[in-house]
Amino acid sequence: MRPAVLLILAALLLPLLAPAAPAALVSAASPPCLVQEGQAIGTVRIGIDLTEMLRLMGSPIGQVAGGQRQETIYLFSAPVHQVTVVGGQVRRLATRHASCVSSRGVRLGDSEAKIRAAYDRAIGIVRAGSGGLIRLVLPFNGIEFVLTDSRVSLIEVFRAEALPTATAQATLTPAAAAEGVVIRSLTGRMQGNTFIVSGSVSNSGTPVALFVQIVLLAADGRRLAETTAPLYPNPVGGGRQGGFEEHLMVEDVVARFVVTVRSMNRPTQALAESTQEVKDAEQFAGILDRLLELTVLGATLDRPSGTMVAITNRSPLRITGLILTIEITRTCRNQLADGSLFTFTDRRQGTVRVAAIEPNARVEVPIDLQGQGPCPGFRGTDWSATWRIVSAKMESPQKP
Repeated sequence: MRPAVLLILAALLLPLLAPAAPAALVSAASPPCLVQEGQAIGTVRIGIDLTEMLRLMGSPIGQVAGGQRQETIYLFSAPVHQVTVVGGQVRRLATRHASCVSSRGVRLGDSEAKIRAAYDRAIGIVRAGSGGLIRLVLPFNGIEFVLTDSRVSLIEVFRAEALPTATAQATLTPAAAAEGVVIRSLTGRMQGNTFIVSGSVSNSGTPVALFVQIVLLAADGRRLAETTAPLYPNPVGGGRQGGFEEHLMVEDVVARFVVTVRSMNRPTQALAESTQEVKDAEQFAGILDRLLELTVLGATLDRPSGTMVAITNRSPLRITGLILTIEITRTCRNQLADGSLFTFTDRRQGTVRVAAIEPNARVEVPIDLQGQGPCPGFRGTDWSATWRIVSAKMESPQKP
């Protein structure tokens, strides 16, 4: 979810528990590239116009159209490497430069634990993750951290959403809202390599700002992806409903997913929760290439090298009607008539057909190779192979 979406939704939030911590003062000992939450990176500030930004930054090395109307993302080779402009005004700044550090001391390469320790009093941290990518967004501080392989790889700032005054806190307790918070609808489906979770939540009690935590689980309980998303519209109360839809990248079969509803001002308390099984196995055919392992086998006493392939099904689903095309590249050294050795490269194409592979099973099948090449299939042949799925179906395993 882009920070701009978070800010729009955050504007609808009810008062939280405490005001945001003031931005750190810039001292004479400030680093050369100071990241000021909600304000600036270095000398480039949120809110300046396009002309002023280009005067400070110089000519961009590229630019792309963003997802919003009148949004343009400018790319630079400077420490401020990405500037997002909407309607002629700078809205977001991003850096991947090692010299840049936030006013709380977080820099490129730091861990999630370091971020949470530095912003331990921040309100409303939104965490999203998929595979090795994690995003920590602090909408009321105006900063986002992107972590790759558990380390900060990008820092982005945007205009922080101001926290309202805490005048009506007594009426916004999660306990009061919990009595009427219900997950009304919930669906999950694959679309390409993305799993889409959508639903709606109602609250018959006191209006409260709500968000959902979504966790995708494999059959063995592994967490495949997770994210958090505010409901829209927000806050929810008085018998009204809020909805959500999130797209999560996956590289494995989702067996079930868990959606937990939480209050923005008490995110550790679950107000409602639902777990749903994913029963339609056919929809995961789009990621089948990530679930198969293929190895071209060498020679044995009863077969020449490169005529058999081993296929492993790493998924919890049964694969049927599998047809693959395969191109094998191999090198060999043949002795010529004069006794000299010559290295040959042999490329051959073939087809592999498998009626069925059970979950977490391995099969060995012949390759229907076309033509002949200079390598006769010596032992010790060096192989490499590329393959492509022509057709296949995925289904739940057959019960004994």
